[in-house]
Amino acid sequence: MSKKHMNNKEFIKKFGPDIEVNENCLTDFACPECGSRSQFDIAVTMTATMCDDGSDDVSGDIEWEDESPITCGDCSHDGTVLDFTFDGLDQELEDLKAKTES
Repeated sequence: MSKKHMNNKEFIKKFGPDIEVNENCLTDFACPECGSRSQFDIAVTMTATMCDDGSDDVSGDIEWEDESPITCGDCSHDGTVLDFTFDGLDQELEDLKAKTES
């Protein structure tokens, strides 16, 4: 039986509206257990030039899928990337901050 994915409003209610906003690689990522938004271990796919004595060059994009394993760097909660993705969370947090500043 799968657990229900927390939505943005539930996340903000649980962890408060003053959560940091991410603007780059971790946009809309958050730990559903502790609310951390700073560091995650994700099983990724990437391209590297390999030689017998190791890798010479890592090139290209780092990619992951919704079902890629992920672990929170703060509390070690784990799941899939989809479990840690909250579509539109950062925009919603920015909108809340703008409302409180005006």
